[in-house]
Parts: sequence; structure tokens; C-alpha cells
Amino acid sequence: MKALIVLLMAAPALSAAAQPEVVFKHNNGVFQTGHGQWSEITGGVWYSFLQLGADSNWIYLRDNSRNLNVRLPANGGWSGVEPGFFNVNGPWTNLYLETAADPNAVRSLQASASHASEVSFRHTDGFFKPTDPGQWLEVTGGVSHQFVPLGADSIWIYLRDNSRDLNLRLPIDGGLSWWQNGPLNVSGAWTNLFEETVDAAKAPASETGFRHTNGFFKPADGGHWVDVTNGVTHNFQQLGADSDWIYLRDDSRNLNLRLPSKGGWSAWQTGALNASGVWTNLFEETPAAPSSAPPRANLVCTSGAGSTCTAWSNGVTCTQGAAAGCVAWSNGIKCVEGAGAACRKWSNGVTCTEGAGMACRKWSNGSVCVKTGKEECVEYTLNGPF
Repeated sequence: MKALIVLLMAAPALSAAAQPEVVFKHNNGVFQTGHGQWSEITGGVWYSFLQLGADSNWIYLRDNSRNLNVRLPANGGWSGVEPGFFNVNGPWTNLYLETAADPNAVRSLQASASHASEVSFRHTDGFFKPTDPGQWLEVTGGVSHQFVPLGADSIWIYLRDNSRDLNLRLPIDGGLSWWQNGPLNVSGAWTNLFEETVDAAKAPASETGFRHTNGFFKPADGGHWVDVTNGVTHNFQQLGADSDWIYLRDDSRNLNLRLPSKGGWSAWQTGALNASGVWTNLFEETPAAPSSAPPRANLVCTSGAGSTCTAWSNGVTCTQGAAAGCVAWSNGIKCVEGAGAACRKWSNGVTCTEGAGMACRKWSNGSVCVKTGKEECVEYTLNGPF
């Protein structure tokens, strides 16, 4: 029988030391992660994956948007793909010939998976816990049910009981579990089930976030944050930070949010970010740890420079106008005012406040240029204009 497959709870719930950056390269792109949520960049197209788990040979990923699973070879070799619900025994179809950029990082990730598998959830009538390969057990009121893991993000673990056409999501930090019928729909309607308590003796410490009476905000992968309020989830991109605030953006609602670094009232505003503009109080926030803004690596140009930079260290690549000055990027951000070296505003609401284009020295999200090459910036703090 295959070695035990263990469900990773979510990267933000593990320490930074337990979450190495792991990169698999193939002839047309890469799979990469730094925080348990994976990205595939192949032929300039970007896909996101949830990490299902790992064993001695494979790392298992899930893309719910395309209803498919991918397995990456821990020791290098052919990756595989299977459609539909996850089945460790396949059948799997060869995808790409992969090379692991850092085998030590892969082994560390596998060890992290083993630690996460110990965590279980308890409620007044019973519990949920991982058991056999790719299996979870529910015992409630003396009745048992079997589930298979569908995936995880920074907030939830998603399970499936095919016999009852039932999906379940378990709250990684504790709280209400929820269920729904039919195919998994992460953003669909859910019905609350039990108040769950995470086995505190085995659960890894949560990464810094903010809590309020109705829910919480917490950092996720690649400069993203998650808001869970009254059981509803929203995703934010971190725009920047100063000594008092962390600034977040939800493009889907044209909404900016600022979180108080030392605790206090969070606040919101609509439209393009205006740090000195009008803000409306939202929740009284309590930092979940003493320091509310985890340190982040600078954004570095890895190919080209400034307006003609074609690739950055966060995996973003230029998709339009590389030679004369990039106007569109693989993460969907586009220039909306000016072009290339003269771009002054991007579609995510970030504007240049000193200079222009990738020669910009300061951005409205708090990012500043710390290194130039041929008079154009090649390294920014935070995310640069992204």
C-alpha cells in the first residue's frame, strides 16, 4: 500500500520554517509554492492549486475551477493529471517531465505534511480526524462516516462523502463546520453544522492575523489576505503597509481595507486607494500575534530591467509590450494610464507618485524602489506596482 497521504491543513497555519519555497520546472513553465497554495505558470498562462497532501513519492494538488488533480514527483520525473474527484490510485495521465529546483525543500515540505496530518476536530457529539490514506473519519452520535479530502485553503479543509453526495468544510482555526450537497462549490451556499474545536495539543500555531467579533482577517499566499466574516469568505491583495496600517484591496468589490497594525478599528473605502482619503470604520480588530505584518521579500526583476523587465521574482511575467515597455502582466494587471515606461496608473488602482513606469521610485501602495539598473528600477519593497 502506498505511504500514508496526509492532508496539509493550510500553509499559513504552519511556521515559516516549515513552509519552504518549492519549485518544479518543466520545458514550458513551472509549478511553485511558498505557502501551501500552488501556482502553475505554463506557456504564460497562470493556474492556482490547493495542496491536498504528500507521500514519499508525490505531492498532490487540486484545481477546483477545472475539476482536476495534479501529482508532482517528489524525486523528479513525470507529473500526472486526473480529472474528477481525487483518487490516489488514479488513473493518472503523464503531464510534464519535472525537475525539482531544490530537493531539500521538497523533503521539508513532505515533513510539514506529516505534522499537519495529526490535527483533528472535535464537537459536542463527536469528531473528525484523518485516518487511512486519503481518508477522513467522522464519528457523530456514535455513527461513523468516511470522507476523502478535496483540498484546503488558508481557512478551510474541504472533504467529500460520495455515498451521501455531501461536501464538508472544516475551519482550520476552529469555529463552525459547514456542509453542502452536489458538486463542490467553494463560493456556493453552505449550511452550518457543528462548532468545531481544533485539537490544541497537536495544531500548529496560526500565523499573524486580526480577529473581530464576527470573524477574522489572515495572510495567505503571495501577498494575499483572506477575510472570513459571518461565515462568508472574501479575498484581498496586500497593496502595502506603513507603521500604522496594512492596506488591502478587493478588486471584485472595488474596495480598499486598512488593518490597524497595533490593533483598533479597521476601515474601508471604495475606488482607487487613497491612504489620506475618507475611511469608514468597520470592526474593532485584535492582532492575533504581537507583530501584524509578516516580513516580506523585496520584488526583484529577474529578466530585463524597469519598463522592459519581462519577469519578476513573484512569478509575474510580461504578456504584452515587453520590447517597448510592458503594459500587461500575467496576473491580469494592465496599464490604464500612460504606457510602458510612461505608465502612471495600473488596473489594480496603484499609481506612481514619483517618477513614471518602472522607473517609478514610489508607488501609492507604499512600495519604494531600492535598486536601479540603467536608471530604471530592478528591485522594490513589497509588491512594487503589483
